[in-house]
Amino acid sequence: MTYVPVLPASGFAGWSYLNRTLDTQQASFARGGLVARETAGFADKIKGIESVDDLMKDRQVLKVALGAFGLGEDLDNRAFIRRVLESDLTDPTSLANRLSDKRYLDLARTFNFAGEAGPSLAHVATAEAAQSQLADVATPDDLLSNGSLLRATLRQFNLEDMEGNTYFLQQVLESDLSDETSFVNRLGDPRLVELAQAFDFQQKAELSKSAVGFAALFEDRIDSLTSADDLLEDRALLQSALGLFGLEDRIDDTSFLRDVLESDLYDDASFANTLDDKRWAAFSDAFAFGDPYEEPGTAAKFIEVLSEREAGFETASDVMANVPVRLATLDLFGLTNETPDNNPLRLVLEQDPADPNSLVNLLDDKRYLAMSRAFGLGEPDAPPSYPPGFAEAITQSYIDHQFEIAVGESDNNMRLALALERELDTLVGRGGSDNAMWFRVMGSEPLRAVFQTAMGLPDSLAQIDVDQQLSIFQARAERQFGVDSLKDFLEPDKMNELRRRFLAMSSLSNDAGFASSTSIAATLLASAQQQRR
Repeated sequence: MTYVPVLPASGFAGWSYLNRTLDTQQASFARGGLVARETAGFADKIKGIESVDDLMKDRQVLKVALGAFGLGEDLDNRAFIRRVLESDLTDPTSLANRLSDKRYLDLARTFNFAGEAGPSLAHVATAEAAQSQLADVATPDDLLSNGSLLRATLRQFNLEDMEGNTYFLQQVLESDLSDETSFVNRLGDPRLVELAQAFDFQQKAELSKSAVGFAALFEDRIDSLTSADDLLEDRALLQSALGLFGLEDRIDDTSFLRDVLESDLYDDASFANTLDDKRWAAFSDAFAFGDPYEEPGTAAKFIEVLSEREAGFETASDVMANVPVRLATLDLFGLTNETPDNNPLRLVLEQDPADPNSLVNLLDDKRYLAMSRAFGLGEPDAPPSYPPGFAEAITQSYIDHQFEIAVGESDNNMRLALALERELDTLVGRGGSDNAMWFRVMGSEPLRAVFQTAMGLPDSLAQIDVDQQLSIFQARAERQFGVDSLKDFLEPDKMNELRRRFLAMSSLSNDAGFASSTSIAATLLASAQQQRR
């Protein structure tokens, strides 16, 4: 049996009751027959959804997926939704990126069928905010060593009481989210999982160990590294460099690493040359800090040629066809003169480094394995790995939207009031100037309805120039609410004031206290024109 939301009154009185009973009513709604079956079915089937085709074939799973983003009306618009989901999110001209309604972009980002990173919880507001504000934080140490950033971050996830436990937080942040037995996944605290997901340092670290990730990280910094200490003092760079050669286990052995990096490779008796593992000599030569002739290391040329290539590498043939990349790669791993005749570069690059029986794992010289891992061209395509809490987050978002729809069937103004904070928070979270955010409000049917009604503006306002509309909205916001930025409406007191005024104004008769919308629009237009003189 479907639960019907209880709304004993309209206007602010009805909102007060709904807000007070929201958790109870929504829980009852979620347990209702149809909604409960739909969300349970999604949670049961989602791990088997590995492609756009899989999702399009299962109507019930697709219904929940679309409904979670408020796109339920597109359920039968299959061809369009397929194009959205297949969009290349790195291409600004792709469909998902070009659509003005960014809910489609959120949908594509969340499932990310066309990308390499796999699904994510991009629609979760807390994670989006953290990623946007802290995009420059590359490692857990960067976050944990900055007190103000750490406090602000923990506050977003309601984890303020953990500020002093940096060792615990480091283990959380370094956890592999794809591993069910990792530290954070074993804790069972969704707040900690969301924190780890927001930064995903493990994925960043893995990316930095790849050839492309290494080049991107070092591109603007390689020239500033003039000594072993310069590299040793930058943990993010050091981790990437060691990871490229598969040597990250020695990252904390500073004395050993300094001896390696300062080795003179022209001297057969130098420290790096005496080590059995030839990767250490290649690692040393990458930076050439010990070169008596001060020649640049092999990493500089490798970074240069990779940075010149706009696209990545999808096959071994891509590497083989690019002579500068091929030569720089062999040089970087110290294999220019040592590649066995029976094991050409193409064969090495086509190996799956995760397969213990592959050629690169059978060779004693681990430089081949490191090179194979750096490009990752032989790894089989893996099905998408859904992050912990993915099904729960999507189904909860679906329940939220369905509950709002059910409320709207009784009172659409109450539905707008219920969705207001989430919609405005999402809009502001996309960033941009204050003017740009106001233009997005003007283009959003539900948000425009709330602001226009709360400010006593007529529907005919849309007939005048958009720049004049912007001036009117901003002037009303400052005069009626005392705010000079759209972001200010996210403050609890301003949000409550906006919602209260919207509900009060929407309860009034259109004919009771207002002049005709035509005369109001004419007055507003005249006022706007007067301001421009």
